[in-house]
Amino acid sequence: MGNQLFKEDFTGGYDGKSPASLLRSGWICGGKNVRRVGPAGGWVGRNGYSLNNTTALASASTIASLHTYTHPRNLDAHFIAQANSNLYDATNYPTAAGTTFGASIESTGVGTTPGFSDTIADWWLYADGTGKPLIWGGNYPYVIGFFSMTDTVAESDYSLKVSDGLSTTFGIINAGAAGHTTIIHVIAEERASGLALVLNGTLNSNAVAVTISAWRVGAVSGKLEWTGVSDTADGTIASAGKTLGQSGTISWTHSDSDVARMYGGIFGYVYRICLDAALSNKIYVSSAKCIQQCSYVTPKWDGEYLWVDGCKIYNGTLYKDVTGSVTNESQSQYAQLGGLTTSAAIYIKTAVPAFGFQFYVHEDYPNTESAKLDYCAVWSGDSWNPMEGSPFSVDIDKTSNGTSSFNRSGYFDASNMSPDPVYFSEHKIAFEGDLVPGYLYKLEVGGTLSSDVRVYAITYIPKTIDFGTYDGVVNFKDRAFLWGDSLYPDRLRYSAYRRPTVFVGKDSYYTPSIGKGEEIQRAVVFYDSLLVLSKNSCALINGDSPFNYTLQKIANTIGTVAPKTVVVAEVGAAGQDEGEQKTIAIWADGIGVFEFAGRYPNKISGPIDYLFDEGHSLYIGAANLLTMQAFDDPTRNEYHLVVIAGSSVGEYIYNYKYGIWYPPWVRALTVRCGVNVICTDGRKSVYAGTTGGFVCRLEQGVNDKSAANASVAIDHSVKTRAIAAVRQDADYPRSEATAIMYFTLRKLWAIVKAATGSITSKVFKDQASTGTTVTNPATMNMANSGYAISYPRIEPNTEACKTVQYEASSNTVDVQMEIYSVQYELEIRGLPYVN
Repeated sequence: MGNQLFKEDFTGGYDGKSPASLLRSGWICGGKNVRRVGPAGGWVGRNGYSLNNTTALASASTIASLHTYTHPRNLDAHFIAQANSNLYDATNYPTAAGTTFGASIESTGVGTTPGFSDTIADWWLYADGTGKPLIWGGNYPYVIGFFSMTDTVAESDYSLKVSDGLSTTFGIINAGAAGHTTIIHVIAEERASGLALVLNGTLNSNAVAVTISAWRVGAVSGKLEWTGVSDTADGTIASAGKTLGQSGTISWTHSDSDVARMYGGIFGYVYRICLDAALSNKIYVSSAKCIQQCSYVTPKWDGEYLWVDGCKIYNGTLYKDVTGSVTNESQSQYAQLGGLTTSAAIYIKTAVPAFGFQFYVHEDYPNTESAKLDYCAVWSGDSWNPMEGSPFSVDIDKTSNGTSSFNRSGYFDASNMSPDPVYFSEHKIAFEGDLVPGYLYKLEVGGTLSSDVRVYAITYIPKTIDFGTYDGVVNFKDRAFLWGDSLYPDRLRYSAYRRPTVFVGKDSYYTPSIGKGEEIQRAVVFYDSLLVLSKNSCALINGDSPFNYTLQKIANTIGTVAPKTVVVAEVGAAGQDEGEQKTIAIWADGIGVFEFAGRYPNKISGPIDYLFDEGHSLYIGAANLLTMQAFDDPTRNEYHLVVIAGSSVGEYIYNYKYGIWYPPWVRALTVRCGVNVICTDGRKSVYAGTTGGFVCRLEQGVNDKSAANASVAIDHSVKTRAIAAVRQDADYPRSEATAIMYFTLRKLWAIVKAATGSITSKVFKDQASTGTTVTNPATMNMANSGYAISYPRIEPNTEACKTVQYEASSNTVDVQMEIYSVQYELEIRGLPYVN
């Protein structure tokens, strides 16, 4: 039949699952380390990477996950790696690189299971299932409270003015007078070890020193009290002995003994700064920030007082129920405490455990006698558990003027029922005719109150329940959503609005169950909704607040066993109409990879389904399914599925814009995870962590790097589908209108592009498992000076073929092959092939 020419343009994708002889024209069945050139087709060798750190991190431990955090107001940017059960903050933020990666910022509560993180308000939160969620505010987070007073000047609240980021608003530290003390109370979100002050105007020139105390359990007394910190260093001293003489940082040693409390209506960690002499003048503070370690989140109060659920007065003989009198704001109704003595008691019932009580005393009817609250206890199931610290100081009992309790409206801090206020031993009980059980507190006075003392309202602060272990965290509409809850594994627990440490009160709770009682594996923001996946189901949570959250089921049999494979992109999927929502989610499950574009999950992993087929030689293994991760490259519209164990180690890339897969990628250093980073120059770059402790910036140059930072050639190749010479003829038996003809592959041309280098060619006759390297010529030169493309030719002269496949490869440093199509010259015989 003579020689005929056939051209194969590479316009399709990669399919490693289907038989090579059944693939459509333009598709490839094999290859490695290549990507699609553009919308029309073609294949090009992938780019290489550079090393962010040339010395392996944490003794060459695996980089389990990578994270970014930029403080929204301070703008300090952090690049964080999880490795060797530590979190490390990079010394060089991308795109900068260096010898070492960075220093550890936290080890407690960090495991080897890849973690999740997000930014809520000013804070970075992290969880990986090892311990409680972690929180960090970066270099210098703002304080949440700032109060200043002297012995002669009432305390003023400057919390907003020193934390609003403005240079035109100020907190004021009054000068004080000789023999009097100036006191500053600073409140931090978490335990602090320093205070950074920006001072304006005329600064102090007097000899003044500072003494710093923290609210913590005293080492000797065993009760909560102001306790001096250690290793104080005052960076505001401009000249010897003169504090607040310049802007600077006052630092001290961090202590886990610090205890959160309510002060001035703000709940947090309180530090007292006392000046031992008068300042030369008022000091104006435009900014107050703190030094705060990455540490466990400690739960906080939401700021809303709750009405007590019951109150009885025992006068030594009889009980009187005054619940109705103290659970409204009217001063005309009140509980009469006048004349109560040491044999009397006040009983308060709450629906949830209490942290403290707010007593509202009628200003015209206070107690003026020398009688103070000297006993507070909670019912612990079989006895009263008393509070340490009696008699209570004004730091505990704000209703006291120093000698008389109930002298004014104020807060009574009942948090010191035990050394750790998080772990009270309260138990519900029904009391004196009240059939509804509650938490019961008993207060007594150490004297006799005035004859007419009126308390017209009592509210309380609900106790904050300590966190358990959580698997992950995500920001959804400025709330922290946690999954992996021990009580409700099929529900997400969410924080108050812009308060990622507040999980009590009306503004925080749990979402509806996503069904089946299965533990949630992952939650991720999907446009204006929250996509939630368990192992066998997935759903969307819609709504703007807890009052209108709704659950929309997506699938009852599709979920994920690999939560780190979930990626959301906002460029749309292949085939979407212009008017359709362009947000998509892609994730891997034990049966394949799925894409969700807002309606239902669609399985897209057909070309690589061998990874999930237990009967296939390239099945990745049940255990390895759980360790898969993924990241996306938004610049190139690529989803990278990372497999680090088994017989199919590598990256499997899906181009979600074109709807095609690439052949597997294998790098010189094995990639474990990846993340998108907004670099200092505004560009988005993709960084990857490896199994050997290196962090790499991807898409850099055309070479990989070794652990010694030496260039390594990228071995990349393309293998065509099986080509046959087919005759459309029904005259031959068994042909069914087509017949496969014997042929000889005489010549082959490749349309390629490269600045330098050559192609090594192999021919696979009749789909042989091993190809024959072509030696006529041995290589195809890709360079064609002065022209955009080259048309090199080989002459395989492979005879008696029923099918043939061609593989083009390059494995040379600084060479990147780009191939668009191949053209075959076949010498076809006159008879078809018949078994």
